[in-house]
Amino acid sequence: MDHCKTPWSAFSASIFLNIAGILARSVDRNSYAVKVVVWMLASEDESSNKISCVKRGVRSYGRHSQLEGTARSVSVHKNIYNKATTAGTRRRPVVSITDKRVQTVRDILYGPPSAAAESRTTSVPAPLTATAATLSQQELMERMWALERMREKKATEERLALKYARLRAAMEDLEANHKHLFEGTNAKEKSAVDTGAVFPRRLRVPTETPPSNGWDYTKP
Repeated sequence: MDHCKTPWSAFSASIFLNIAGILARSVDRNSYAVKVVVWMLASEDESSNKISCVKRGVRSYGRHSQLEGTARSVSVHKNIYNKATTAGTRRRPVVSITDKRVQTVRDILYGPPSAAAESRTTSVPAPLTATAATLSQQELMERMWALERMREKKATEERLALKYARLRAAMEDLEANHKHLFEGTNAKEKSAVDTGAVFPRRLRVPTETPPSNGWDYTKP
């Protein structure tokens, strides 16, 4: 016979759940407060059946609380995941151009607009006005740049002329003292066709692999 199904057991379980329910939310089911409740319920009768019923109630309530805690933690993790996934799809906040902070940063970076710029209706800057001073300065800079280019060109021509003169003197000395070296230096390399290293294409037999000894055209 299961003594936990008796009226005393039902009454004991209801009292235990009402009293220990509040304590078990903030303390562990094996803590001192829960043990005191178990001792109070079992103090009327020291029979093992009542104590076993109370302990079974403690275990069942502990499992129920553990399941509730697991479900609560799963829901919290789901909310965190949903927030993390939807955070990347949010649009950037639109900053109003009339915001004073934006205007302050713009003035710091680019400076306040001038009176002429405010009165102008277009965003294209006004052309520079040419004066006599600016024209004379521009002409002076152009003439100085042309003079510098002319000096560079003259120095290059003088350097090349000196190099050619020195090379010409060396070749004349080589021709006068070492004739064979002069001829070998000025000798032109013959092409492969002139030396016979390459078979003339117009005399080649139209075959994939012509013979190495040529083509005897006298034979039928």
